[in-house]
Amino acid sequence: MSSVGAGVREIRLREAFESVWDAIEDTPAEAENMKIRSQMMMNLKDHIQAHDLSQAEAA
Repeated sequence: MSSVGAGVREIRLREAFESVWDAIEDTPAEAENMKIRSQMMMNLKDHIQAHDLSQAEAA
């Protein structure tokens, strides 16, 4: 049961973010760093898959 009294509506505010990193990092600089790092990892994964590299070859 809700802790909100009868006749009172609970208001939930939602903040919108451009990316998950903007939402979870403390500063814009940290968010940008994580955006770059995550894009780099996705590019690396795609390259490894495209060239059918083994884990040893990728390392």
